[in-house]
Amino acid sequence: MAANTEDRSLLHGLRELAARCETAAGQLSDRAPSEAFDRTRLLALATELGVQVAERSAADVAVDVAQCALDWLGDGEQAPLLIDRAPPKRREVWQAHAATPRGMTRELAELERDPAGAARAALAGVWGAQLLSTALDDATLGPPQPHVAVADDTLKYVTGFTPEAIVYALGGTFRGSLEPLISNIVDGHVRGVALVLGEPTAAGQAHVELIKELIKRDVLVLLCGNAESECASAGLLTPDTAVEMCGERLAEVCRAVGIGPVLSMGASVSRGLSALCAVVDQGGLGDIAALPIACAAPDWDEAATLAQGCGLAASGALFVLGGPSAQGPEIEALATAAVDLGGGFLQQPDPLTAAKLMLQQIDDKRRELGIDRATERVLMDMSDRRALE
Repeated sequence: MAANTEDRSLLHGLRELAARCETAAGQLSDRAPSEAFDRTRLLALATELGVQVAERSAADVAVDVAQCALDWLGDGEQAPLLIDRAPPKRREVWQAHAATPRGMTRELAELERDPAGAARAALAGVWGAQLLSTALDDATLGPPQPHVAVADDTLKYVTGFTPEAIVYALGGTFRGSLEPLISNIVDGHVRGVALVLGEPTAAGQAHVELIKELIKRDVLVLLCGNAESECASAGLLTPDTAVEMCGERLAEVCRAVGIGPVLSMGASVSRGLSALCAVVDQGGLGDIAALPIACAAPDWDEAATLAQGCGLAASGALFVLGGPSAQGPEIEALATAAVDLGGGFLQQPDPLTAAKLMLQQIDDKRRELGIDRATERVLMDMSDRRALE
């Protein structure tokens, strides 16, 4: 049954993100007695949150980490616990526009009362509840790893990419770095990066149409959300098959490095956002708004997707929403604020037209960076890179 208009509201979506974070905290706490979790991830997260780890059992640390998350969800004033993962210049932009998010409880209450705070609430949802939820899941279960998934005993495809897995794929254990990706963006072999989220409705092939158009135009796609099966059925998650759908330059990069043009990162947009932040850091660009990137949900049926997209728009990225339209004063307020914050929020139901908007954004950012002309360069394949090691 299709969701009603209220269920697709931004407010409802943010509440869904908060509920997911609460569930993730509960799962970590429940596992504490058995210590059945990823100890390395747990201790790293605990240190980041300021939880004492020295001379303490992992079980006690897990309980305190989970409680930190629950305390933040109920606190009206405390900034998101992992907000420092955002690039410093991005945080400066938020501060300059009074958009720095506070506690989830307060942002939800204020959004319900006044739609003007939509951008700040969306940031609390993505940089607060969503990012923390993913970190808690990784501490509980460990992060996903690229492996071959099999659907219906016939369909094989690659999924489970994390930012760390992308780094490894590009450079191996000893030379793992995003530098190969950044270099290929600079010289034009990779035109830009698209972050695609959302979930297909019963009718739709919008994700497939959008992604095919993007990779044909040499755009590397990071897939987050619940469109994996649809994209896998179209061959987009099978590297050898997907490369044949690419533009010549992107195909050359994919063959040399040994990855596909569409990297499925699971349901959480946090992994894609973390990958973009890593590119900002290693590329020395300072802010997400400087990147030749664009984001989209060509179709959607969950309010959480709308909330995630709004958070991306307020983080300095262009976000194009397809499928059902989103309406209301909070959406209007978000769209206006997103421009002031260096991003954008557009609605376009046609996936090919949405792709054009995304390509225009990517090309505009390339021009601003002075890298709008592609150059020729020699690409090293895996054997060449091993020889360097």
